[in-house]
Amino acid sequence: MPRFHWKGRSAAGHDIEGDTSAVSNDAVVAQLRGQGIVVTTISMIGGAEAEPSGSGAPASAADARPLSLSERLARDRARSKPRPFRGALIASVFFAGALALGYFVPVVFVRCERAAESVTCTVSEKDLGLVTIREQSLAGVTKVDVESRAQPLAEGTQSRLVLASAAGASIRPSNWDHFGSGVRSSASGRQTGESEPTVGATTDAMRREIAAFLEDSTSRSVSSWQGQYVPLVIAGVLVGIGVLILGLSGLALFKGPTDWVYAMTGRLAAAADASRRQRGR
Repeated sequence: MPRFHWKGRSAAGHDIEGDTSAVSNDAVVAQLRGQGIVVTTISMIGGAEAEPSGSGAPASAADARPLSLSERLARDRARSKPRPFRGALIASVFFAGALALGYFVPVVFVRCERAAESVTCTVSEKDLGLVTIREQSLAGVTKVDVESRAQPLAEGTQSRLVLASAAGASIRPSNWDHFGSGVRSSASGRQTGESEPTVGATTDAMRREIAAFLEDSTSRSVSSWQGQYVPLVIAGVLVGIGVLILGLSGLALFKGPTDWVYAMTGRLAAAADASRRQRGR
């Protein structure tokens, strides 16, 4: 029986070669395919090298069958090249989405400091709590209050903090929180306590803290912050996905980690192919 020398790529993506006895080169290709190996060149020992018939028009029924999962994986890896810049671009889209969401629903920080007999308060609105978008300061603050309005298209109220000076000037966050006072109107018109979708302090809690600070002349400073739960969770998920994509893109630049990932994937693909063949018997 003739012997053939072949070269190919394993299911794990490694270049391999060897010698196999078979009646023809088509039989060698079919035999190696069953082992998850994609043959690239084959030659009879003592004869000329030739492309395996599987690379052109199929010469037998075995070559005409669809490629297995492990074969497709090896083929795709042989054809593809790492594209780290594409991964970085995709990651930047997720980061930009998180920043855009954080811009429209910023985290609010309030800090009041006492100097002599005067209190100066600063309201900062930060994108994701990191990048300052707007900042307002007011000296001579003597009063803190909460203004509320009916929530558009929904039952309940929206609230925001208001800091005022003796001269009548005032500062407040640009955005309203949802149910920030910790109350909601029931169908009967009565207000009922309910957990609010905020992280940090509620608007009413911030008002109480600052009011206590204004009354206590011995206190030097007070600070508080507030964010909206749902936008922060969504932004966190977007950032997490972006970091994951960026990390995988970075790994693609190094052969060792890439080979390990493909080896693990190749084993899973080979196991799936073996399970499929068992079910087909």
